[in-house]
Amino acid sequence: MNYYDLRIYDKLLQFPLFQGMSRADLTEVVAHTKLGFVKHPAGSTIVREGDPCTHLYILTDGKLKAETWADDHAYSVSEQLAAPYILQPERIFGITQRHTATFTTLSPTNLITIDKQEVLLLSETQLVFRLNLLNLMATETQRLAHQPWRSLPTTLRQRITRFLIAHTLRPAGQKTVRILMNRLAAELNDSRLNVSRELNAMQRDGLLTLSRGRIEIPMLERLVQTPTPSPPPSQGDREGSHVTSSPPSPPLRGGREGSHSPLGKLGWLLLPLWFLLASCGGQQQPKTFINQLTPSDSLSIELGQSELKHYRSPKLGFTVTYPTYLRHQLTDEEQMEVFLSDDVSLSYMIEDPMDENFRRSPGQMMMGMGADLVDVTDRASIHTGQDGELEYYGKVIDDSTRIITVILRYHPSHADAVEQLKQLVNDFEPHPTTPPNLPNGEE
Repeated sequence: MNYYDLRIYDKLLQFPLFQGMSRADLTEVVAHTKLGFVKHPAGSTIVREGDPCTHLYILTDGKLKAETWADDHAYSVSEQLAAPYILQPERIFGITQRHTATFTTLSPTNLITIDKQEVLLLSETQLVFRLNLLNLMATETQRLAHQPWRSLPTTLRQRITRFLIAHTLRPAGQKTVRILMNRLAAELNDSRLNVSRELNAMQRDGLLTLSRGRIEIPMLERLVQTPTPSPPPSQGDREGSHVTSSPPSPPLRGGREGSHSPLGKLGWLLLPLWFLLASCGGQQQPKTFINQLTPSDSLSIELGQSELKHYRSPKLGFTVTYPTYLRHQLTDEEQMEVFLSDDVSLSYMIEDPMDENFRRSPGQMMMGMGADLVDVTDRASIHTGQDGELEYYGKVIDDSTRIITVILRYHPSHADAVEQLKQLVNDFEPHPTTPPNLPNGEE
């Protein structure tokens, strides 16, 4: 390829490494430096993550996609880069001389390549090139050294923005983040529910688009420029209650004192039931609610000795049944109903398999916890197992548009008393109106 066809002089002057060089200097560089001129069609891979950095790759025309992965490959960030751009020039020297991203062409591209030995030769013979190279390395070093001293973000949105910027090669333009909500919440040191709510708020503001396991950001710079809304007061602030970082108990039905539970749907499957009843900040549950069950009186509360209640749940869209010795709990979860008393609980929940936060069904979660598969049909499965000190018995129904789970949790000392509750779980079907004409929320 004839480098004059690429207007080589004008092309080189677009890049910081060659800015400030005279026409005579550029002519000497072109005449005495072994430059490679490469064309790539769209969809070609230029370098992969982990490849040795033996050349400078200078993008003179076209667009690239850079994809960078976390060390454990649990999440990645993809971004578009346009000419003029140099692919990770800092990686040609240093302790790790390997590329940390995979670069793929999005359009037909032209690149100039310079071998590392030629870069060293240019540094020896061209003072301007040497100064530009030192400035480039020093600027990157100073930028990274300053990061720990920046002011901490004060809101969740700011922490999300800081996380995204810290994981990009260029803090502007289109980005695609492939990450599960649970992992993002762990990276931000916050709950999955809070992160999901904030991301949905950012989506409503037009800053990003959410899909399953993916966050699309059309312009990253807009996240920095958009003012952060003030966080709404918490429930504890509105009611004058003490707010702590400890997981609070669910509020009791009928306006009794209590706090919202931050547990997600799967948390109710994974965490021991005593966690749900632990009081917030050391405060004791109201004695009017406690109904202790001990091995000595376990048989006295068999299902046949208590009444069954039917509750038309506006959250779930169908009627649920529970015995009267369980108390209905109000939770923040939009698609869950919980009934419990001491160390026996009955939970109903719905999940949308098309939701971006959906990863594994409750049945898969229980199997992952070591549950035994008791029975399976075309649309349902029965699971039983043990989680810590508690045993559970659950039914998972997949009706193709939603996944419905009903799960019974109990202490082994109540095994005899809950046999009929197991049958209730086993026979459960999500009938929209059972009994007929039961208004929403009525028991």
